[in-house]
Amino acid sequence: ETARLFDCMRRVLRRGADKGGEMEDLPPRFLLPHREGDGRCPGCGGDLERITVGGRGTWFCPACQKAPG
Repeated sequence: ETARLFDCMRRVLRRGADKGGEMEDLPPRFLLPHREGDGRCPGCGGDLERITVGGRGTWFCPACQKAPG
C-alpha cells in the first residue's frame, strides 16, 4: 500500500510540474484549483474544509478523504 501511494504521489507531482504549476492547466479532478473560498470537491461536489496540519494550512474533502490527525 505504501508503494502504491508513493507511485500515485509521484504521478500527481510530475503532472503538476509538467504543467509548470499553472492551476488553470491542471486537470479538473485535481483539488488544487478548487481550494479557495467556497471551493467544491471535484469528486463529489461537496464543500472543502481548510485545516492546519503540522503548522501548515491544507484543504480536504471530508466526504472523500479521511481527516488527518
